[in-house]
Amino acid sequence: AASAASASAASSVPSPAAASERVPPSSRRETPPRPLARAPSAVLSEAPFTGEGASSDAPLRHEVLRTHLPCSAAAAGERLFSSGGGFYPRFFGAQGCADVQFEPWAPFGRGEVREVRRRQPVRSRLSPVRETRVHETQSYTTAEQRRRVVLCSHQVMLDVPYGDYFALHCKLCVADRPDAAGCEIVVSADLVFSRSSWVEGRITSGTVSELKAAYSSDALPLLLQLASGEYAAHAPDGAGEGGRSLDLATSAAAASAGGGGP
Repeated sequence: AASAASASAASSVPSPAAASERVPPSSRRETPPRPLARAPSAVLSEAPFTGEGASSDAPLRHEVLRTHLPCSAAAAGERLFSSGGGFYPRFFGAQGCADVQFEPWAPFGRGEVREVRRRQPVRSRLSPVRETRVHETQSYTTAEQRRRVVLCSHQVMLDVPYGDYFALHCKLCVADRPDAAGCEIVVSADLVFSRSSWVEGRITSGTVSELKAAYSSDALPLLLQLASGEYAAHAPDGAGEGGRSLDLATSAAAASAGGGGP
C-alpha cells in the first residue's frame, strides 16, 4: 500500500522524458541509466535502521495512522509481523499485489531483517505504467522487554517515473499504554530523495495523502481484527510469507553476545 501510494503520486507528475520534450535539443542532458535496487547491507546502514532509530518510538516526518489495539505490544508484534503473521499478506492482497515474495527473517543487530518483493498496481490514470516492481527491506526490533516493537521499511519502486529519485521510509511502532490496557500503534513515513527534482513536493504530498487513505480504509480493519485474534495467526492460503518464525529470544541473545546493533 505504501508503495502503491508512492507509485501513484510519482506517476501523476510528468516523467523526466516528457519534461525533456519541452527543452531545446541543445540543452537536453542524457538521463543516466536507472541503478539496480541497493543491496540490503547498504540500505540497512542508514537511518531509520541503525542506532536508536531502529527501536525508538520517535515517528518519521509524516504521521499516517495512530490507533489503539486490544492486546499487548508483544502480542501485536507476533500476530502482525512474524513469519506466517497475517498483516502484510492481507494488506498486500487488498492492494492487488502479485508475485509477493517474503524472504526469511534473519538476525540483524538487536532484531531481525528480511527482504520483500512484489508487483504493485499503479492506479493513477496519468501513469505510463500500470504496475511497478517493488523491492522492500524490513527490520524488526523490540525494546523495554517487548513492551515496544518497531518495524521499519525502506521501499524502492523500480518502474515508475522518478522511481530512482527517491525511497519511501515507513515506520510502524507498537507500544504498551502505561495508563490503560492494550497498546498504541503509530504509523509514520518519509520520502528520502537522492536526487533533486522540481516535483519533490508533489510526489511527497500525494504519497502521504494516499498512504493515509490506504491505512484508514484497508490497514486499520486488518490491524484491529488481527490484534484481537479474530483472524488466525497464519497467513491466508496463497499468501504465506515463508521462512522461520520470529524468534525474539534468540535475537536478543545474539544481540547480547554480539554487543548490540550494527
